[in-house]
Amino acid sequence: MKKLPELLAPAGSLECLKAAVCGGADAVYFGVPQFNARMKAKNFTPDELEQAFELCALYGVKTNVTLNTLLYGREFAPALDVVAGLEEKYRPDAYIVQDLGLAREMKKRFPDIVLHASTQAEVHNAFGLEPFVRLGFSRVVVAREAALDEIFAFSDCGIETEIFIHGAMCVCQSGGCLMSSLIGGRSGNRGECAYPCRLPYKGKNNYPLSLKDMCLAQHITEILSLGVNALKIEGRMKPPSYVYEVTSLYRRLLDERRNATAGEMSRLQAVFSRSGFTDGYFTGRRTPSMFGIRSDADKEQSRAVVTEIEQRKIPCDIKAELHVDSAARITLTCRGVTAFSEGDSVTKAQNRPLSENDIVSRLSKLGNTPFEAQSVAVLADSGAYMPVSSLNALRRNGCAELERQLLSARRREAAPPLTLAAAEADGTALPGLVIRMGQKPNEDCIAAAVRYEMPLERPSLWKPLAGKYGDRLCLVLPRTVYDGDAKEIIKLISEAKETGVSMVCVENPEHISLCGGFDVYGGMCLNVTNSFTADTLRLLGCKQITVSPEANMALARETESAYIVYGKLPLMHTRTCIITNICGCIGRKDPHDCRALLTDRTGAGFEILGGYRHTNTIYNSVPLWLLDKPVTTPNPVLYFSTETPDEEREILSAYRKKKKPEIPVTRGKNN
Repeated sequence: MKKLPELLAPAGSLECLKAAVCGGADAVYFGVPQFNARMKAKNFTPDELEQAFELCALYGVKTNVTLNTLLYGREFAPALDVVAGLEEKYRPDAYIVQDLGLAREMKKRFPDIVLHASTQAEVHNAFGLEPFVRLGFSRVVVAREAALDEIFAFSDCGIETEIFIHGAMCVCQSGGCLMSSLIGGRSGNRGECAYPCRLPYKGKNNYPLSLKDMCLAQHITEILSLGVNALKIEGRMKPPSYVYEVTSLYRRLLDERRNATAGEMSRLQAVFSRSGFTDGYFTGRRTPSMFGIRSDADKEQSRAVVTEIEQRKIPCDIKAELHVDSAARITLTCRGVTAFSEGDSVTKAQNRPLSENDIVSRLSKLGNTPFEAQSVAVLADSGAYMPVSSLNALRRNGCAELERQLLSARRREAAPPLTLAAAEADGTALPGLVIRMGQKPNEDCIAAAVRYEMPLERPSLWKPLAGKYGDRLCLVLPRTVYDGDAKEIIKLISEAKETGVSMVCVENPEHISLCGGFDVYGGMCLNVTNSFTADTLRLLGCKQITVSPEANMALARETESAYIVYGKLPLMHTRTCIITNICGCIGRKDPHDCRALLTDRTGAGFEILGGYRHTNTIYNSVPLWLLDKPVTTPNPVLYFSTETPDEEREILSAYRKKKKPEIPVTRGKNN
């Protein structure tokens, strides 16, 4: 029978970890107090870490430590010190990492560690996994927005894959949300999200960004056919009762290779839901029915749930040898580990000898230990006898020895090596102004830029300009490209090459593999917040990158990178059509024609534009304005989105004249 995928459960605290183990998890994931994407979870103290690793070793549960946030340069040494401490004492089975620069540094210092690419690393397709392979990752966590057929594309990708099957979801693409960071100063990429997606906004649906929790309990049989290696439950902010209930149900479904019943779905919903569940991404039915909130009725239903966490026992096989005039001997076997214990000498019975049933009964009483007897075999001489107290001591000592052996027997799987050693991209980027196109091409802006960025998927806009401005045009690949989109994107890239365009921009490292023969530039969505990641992306093939707005312009100077000095920055990129929730979608013919205004409780308006494959991008209500600041980046970027051509010309003039803003603006990280 085909091996079941690993069931991976969340642990925001030691009590949650115990609940996950009792629920039947094959692996758990948890964070240390720093550098993890759930900084508000309780996480683990040093003493609790020791208990956690011992418990997991005893039960044969794998340990995945989350270091899945973006780091600033000053944080690399402390982060590597954290890893060094974990490696010295515990050697976790894997580390879940988002920041590619951190992954590279971890592999350089600790070559045999196992790396899993976080869902925050924006893995949307199987065709572009080369960067993760070269960086020595063993596994990628597929983005939660992927559908069944898109997940199936990973089945023969040469690297382990993990998918989420239950829990909360961000409406923004995995790893792509800047909303909490740029409007509230709390970065979701750094584990501090303030969850603006759960707040009310004006429109047809008062909560147009709040997704229901994912639940794939009724798709287990389909999932088992996909060939994925691990199934992940979200919930490091949830209590032990939630972890136990959800983990134990999925354990049962996997072991029995079946889908959840109606009754089991009702139980899950009672434990926690937001007006029910959704499987919209998995099935491809991305409709308004995916959205919901945590209602008072939901909360009342959860309060009525009574959860009893049952202690999980470890099955073992016991063999006892009782030979007269020899020391009694017991052998315990569990998960391929064998423990031996010898006791008092066996004597010849004066009256009533021990029967086989007596011995089996005594050796099966493992109640105060973590073990349960799966089988008991007895080899005893006729008339063999020893006191019950001696038999009990033999059992206790054997169990204690088995526990010691299991704790010492834990071994980490072999890890692939770091192979990223290619030369950097040839040459350096031409210094000068970079302009990202807004709604329409603007020839005044093209003439002023050394690089004018236009969307690849809109050839009707860039093809007429390619003959005249081919040396300045840089075509931007869509932010998410799934395996089903690759053929179309490759065709457009080929057409661009034929027209003389020589530059492309990628917003995801997976897309570099599509861009052979071009100068490849990296956009702000690559989430570069330190020089290590900038260097890593250059080694992967980017001639230059644009530093994330979550870092300041000093990093751009340090790394000779581009930096945005003006723009209503993209806060969210969604695969579902948010516009439908607000005012109704009008982009059926061309999704780029679709737009809406997302208005929050303060009256701030966030413009939403439709895009490739009916995705949406939500832009900040005020622009980043550094036009009057000293420019220390070799390539300042004007990032246009909703501006008219006249407004673009005004901004270009303001840039040239170092003009101070006359409208509400943000300075980002550059105050």
